[in-house]
Amino acid sequence: MKSIPLALTWEFWRQLGFAFFAVVGILSGLMVVLYGGLRADRLYDYDAATFTSLHMFCFVFVVVGLAAAICHSTSSPQYRFALPVSMRVSILVPMVNGAFAMTIGYLAISLFVNWRFNAQWSLLKPAILAVCMVSVCQAVGWIIGASSTLRSAIVAGVCTALGVGVFLLNGADDPDVYSRDWYKMRPLDISLAIYVPISAYIFSLVVLTLARRGQVFSISAIGRWLLAKLDLRFSVSTPGATAMAAELWMDWKARGRLTSACPMLIATAMCGFFLSGRFEWESARVAIIAFTWVQVMIGPILGLYIGQVGERFDFHEYSATRPLADAQLADVKLLNTLKSVCWMWTTWTFGVATAIVCLTLVGQGPNGWRDVVPPEAFRLPVLLGLLMIPLGSWTLTSLGVSIVILRPWMVKTVLCILAILPFVPYALPYLLPVSDTEAFVAFQWGWIFLTIGGTIALYVTAFRLRLITIKRITIVSSAYLLPVAAWLLFASFMPPLNAPFGQAIGFLLSNCTLPFICIAAVPVAIWWNRHR
Repeated sequence: MKSIPLALTWEFWRQLGFAFFAVVGILSGLMVVLYGGLRADRLYDYDAATFTSLHMFCFVFVVVGLAAAICHSTSSPQYRFALPVSMRVSILVPMVNGAFAMTIGYLAISLFVNWRFNAQWSLLKPAILAVCMVSVCQAVGWIIGASSTLRSAIVAGVCTALGVGVFLLNGADDPDVYSRDWYKMRPLDISLAIYVPISAYIFSLVVLTLARRGQVFSISAIGRWLLAKLDLRFSVSTPGATAMAAELWMDWKARGRLTSACPMLIATAMCGFFLSGRFEWESARVAIIAFTWVQVMIGPILGLYIGQVGERFDFHEYSATRPLADAQLADVKLLNTLKSVCWMWTTWTFGVATAIVCLTLVGQGPNGWRDVVPPEAFRLPVLLGLLMIPLGSWTLTSLGVSIVILRPWMVKTVLCILAILPFVPYALPYLLPVSDTEAFVAFQWGWIFLTIGGTIALYVTAFRLRLITIKRITIVSSAYLLPVAAWLLFASFMPPLNAPFGQAIGFLLSNCTLPFICIAAVPVAIWWNRHR
C-alpha cells in the first residue's frame, strides 16, 4: 500500500466484504416479502408509494442491519499499537468508510425497491440520517468493551433507539406531516448531518486516546472534579476487601455501570423531544409505555453483555489469577446482574419523572394525578402486572447471563432466535390455526415438562456438584411460592379460562420457575466452562 489510509481502507473492506453483501441481500429479500405482499392481495390494488409509514419501518430495518454488520467487522482503533498511525487517522478512516458503506448499502436497497415496486423511497434525507446513525453506532461500539458478537447486538439496539427517535422527529404522530417531512430537507436535518458525525468523531478520539494510554473515561471522575472545584470535602470508606468483593467491584466497574446508560440516554432523548412542545400528554404516555417494554425485551442482550468473559467467553484465564470457587464466581455474576437490573429500573423511574416535569414546563403535562395514574391502575391485576415488569426484566437478563457463560455458538444461536421472534406472530396463525388443536395442546404440555423438568434437573446437578446448598434451595423454594400465589390471586379476578384446570395450573407453575432458573444455571454453566 502506498499510504496508511489506503491500508486501513483495504483492511476495513476486507473484514466487511462478505457480511456487507450478505446483509444487503437479506434486506433486499425482506423488502421483496413486505412489498410483494402488497401486490399479492388481488382484492385490493395497493400502491406501494402510499405506505409512507412502511417506508420508515423499512428504513429502520435497513440501517440496523447495515450498522450491525459495519460495527461487527470494525475492530477498535485503541488496539492498533503496531501500525505507525495516529489516533486521528485510525478513527477517521473507519468512520469515513463506514459512512460510505452505509450510503452504498441504503442506495442499493432503495433503488432496487423503487425499480421493482415503485415505492418512491426518498434517497437524500434518509441516506444522510443513516450516516449520522452509523457514526454514533461506531462511537458506541468502540467505547464499549465487548466482543465483536455482542458489539453488533448492542449496536443494533442503539440503532433501533435512534431510528425510533428519527421516526418521532419526523412527525410520526401525524401521517400528513410525516409524508411531507420525510421527503424534504429541513434546517434541523442539515444541522444534524453536520454536528452528529463531528461530535461522534471528537468523542471517540478523546475516549479512545485515554483508553490507549491506560486511562479510563469515568463519569465519577468528572463528579469528583466538580466537587473539588466547589470545595466540597467527602470521605471514602473502604470496607474489608475479600476476593469476592474485589471480583464484584471489578465486574461492576467493567460492565454493570454501563447498564444504566441505555435508560438514561432514552430518558434524556425523551426530555429533549418533550421540551419542544410538539407532543401532548397522550402521545408522551404512549411513548413512555413503549420504551418501557423495549427495555424489558432487551433483557437477553443485556444479560449477554453482563455475563461475557473476554473475547473467547472463556473462564480458563480466571482459574489461576482469581482465587474463587465456581459457586463464588456464580454468586458474583448473579449479584452483579441483580444490581444492574435494579439500577436500570431505578434510573428509568427517575427519567420518566423528569420527562413528565419537562412536559409540564412547556404546558403539555398531565392535567392532574388521574392522567398520570388512571383510577383503573389501582386495581389488583394492573398492580400485579406492573410488579411483573421488573421481574420479567430480571428473568430475561439472568437467562442471557446463563447462556453467555457457555460458548460463543450458544450466543449466536440466541441472537438468531431473537431476530426471528418478531416474525413468529405472523407465522403462528398458519402453523396453529386454532388454539385448542392437538398440536397446540401438545406444545403447551411440552413447554410445561421442559421448564419444570429442566429446572429440577439443573438444581439436582448443581447440588450434586456442591455448587448450591440445601439452605439456598429451601430459600428459592419458598420464594418460588410468592409468584405462584400472586398469579393465582391475579387469575381469580380474570374470567374463567377455556383450558382444562390441570393444564392451566401446570402452565402457571412452569412459567413461575423462569425467574429462578439462573440460581442453578449460572453455577452449572461456570463449572462446565472451567472444567470441560
